[in-house]
Amino acid sequence: MVALPQPSKFTEREYLALEAAAETKHEFVHGYIIAMAGADLVHNLIAGNALYELRRAIGDGPCEVVGSDQRVKLDASRDYFYPDVTLLSEPPVLADAPPRALTNPTAVVEVLSPSMAAYDLGTKLELYQQLVSLTDIVFIASDRRQVMHYQRLDAARWTNVASHDTVRFHNGLAVEVDDLYRRTEL
Repeated sequence: MVALPQPSKFTEREYLALEAAAETKHEFVHGYIIAMAGADLVHNLIAGNALYELRRAIGDGPCEVVGSDQRVKLDASRDYFYPDVTLLSEPPVLADAPPRALTNPTAVVEVLSPSMAAYDLGTKLELYQQLVSLTDIVFIASDRRQVMHYQRLDAARWTNVASHDTVRFHNGLAVEVDDLYRRTEL
């Protein structure tokens, strides 16, 4: 029997140095660097719809929304992610050297691919729930019409909010589920 090599663990400093020079994005979870693969068309359509609908819902309001190139840092665990869509309700607080990471998102939206759904709904959800500024975590399936919306109840508790027709964020913004799936074949 041949032993498979174990992936190397990295320090946060090593990750940041790699990310500053990299041409592609990488997430950093528990010391492991995870390359971000390109997404398929349906994934990109849903992410684009979510970004557009949130921007439309914000209008001239005080919030801001950014896409998947914005890195988010989870201070407590020192992990880094690139959510598909990130919502801000407060002025941004940035950390690290360029590309600087956002530390105070209000909500994150992740489009699930079938191959990564278990990881996203397990490890990633658990880590996101540790980020004090987050009030909403939204996962949108890309292989069927399903939205999973987690909303903070208090400092330690979250609830799974039914989002069959409308995703209603803690700050009052609302997005229709049909609009998230616009122009997809689902």
